Amino acid sequence: MLQRCHVCGRTDETCKPCPYCNWWFCGQHLDPEQHDCMGLKIMGKPVDASKPEKQETLVPLVKQTSYSKSPAPVAEKAGESVLDENLVKGLGKLNKLLLIYAIGSPVGSMIAFTLAVSFASLSFGPSLPLLSTIMSLWPMLYGLGFTTLGVFLGALFMLILLAVGGGLMILFLQYGFLLPAFRSFRKYDESFGKPLLLVGAGCVGPLMLLTAIIAMLMGSASGKPVSNTPIMLFWIGVALLAVGQIGLVAGLLKLRRKLGNPRFSAAATMFILNLVLSLALSPLAAIAGLAGWILTDLATGSALKKTHR
Repeated sequence: MLQRCHVCGRTDETCKPCPYCNWWFCGQHLDPEQHDCMGLKIMGKPVDASKPEKQETLVPLVKQTSYSKSPAPVAEKAGESVLDENLVKGLGKLNKLLLIYAIGSPVGSMIAFTLAVSFASLSFGPSLPLLSTIMSLWPMLYGLGFTTLGVFLGALFMLILLAVGGGLMILFLQYGFLLPAFRSFRKYDESFGKPLLLVGAGCVGPLMLLTAIIAMLMGSASGKPVSNTPIMLFWIGVALLAVGQIGLVAGLLKLRRKLGNPRFSAAATMFILNLVLSLALSPLAAIAGLAGWILTDLATGSALKKTHR
C-alpha cells in the first residue's frame, strides 16, 4: 500500500518513514530539516520503527509550506491506510453501477430484442418460423448456416447477453460512470492507464452499433439486399464492448492488489465468465454479469467505509 507524504500529500513509492518521528514523507521532505522534525528535537536520536508504542508519544508538527491546496483530506501515520481522493471518486462511481445496471440492462435487452425482430421483419418478412429462429440461442445451429441473417442474429444475441450480463451496452453507463471512474483511477495510479484505454475503446462500441443499425435500416427501406458492411460494423461494435469489459476486469484485478479486498478479484472472475458465456450465447451470462456487479458493489462499499473512520 502506497503511503502519503505528511507535508505535501504526495503518494508514491518514494515515501518512507522518518527514523526520528516515524511519520511518512516523500524524498523531498524526508530530511528532518524539511519537515521540522519534532522527534529529532525531543529525542535527539532515531526512533526504532519496530516499536510502534513510541510512535504514539510523538506529536509531529506540520511545517507550513508554499502549497496552497491540501491534497490529503486526512493525515496518515505509518501503518495506517487512508484512501486517496481520486481513488475515492473512482470507487464512488463504481459503487453506483449496480443500481444503474439493474435498470439499464433490462432496457438494453428490450432494445436489442426489438431491433432484432424489427429488422428481421423488414428484411425477410414477419413469420412465426423467423420469430422462433430469433428466440433460439445460436441461430447458426438451427439450419441458417453462415447466411446474412444467421450472422446478424448471432451478433444481436451477443449484444443482448453483453447488455444483460455486463451492462456495457448502455451509452450513459459507459460515458457517465465507468469511463470517469477509470480516469480517476488513472490519476491515482499510472498503472490504470491500460485498463482506461480498453474501457475507452469499449465506449466506441455503441457508436459502431448505431452506425450499423442506421445503415441496415436505410438499406431495408430502399429495398436493397442487406450488405455485409453493416453486419461487419455490428460485429466490430460488439467486439469493442467485449474489449471494454476486459478493461473493467483488468481494473478490478488492480484494485484487488491495491486494496487487498478479494471481492474485487471475485467480481473480475464473474465478468470473465460473462464474456465466455456470451460467446457461447448462454443465458447463464446474465447471472454471471449480475453476480459481478453485486460483488463490485460490495467491494467498493467496503473500501469506501475507510473514508468515514
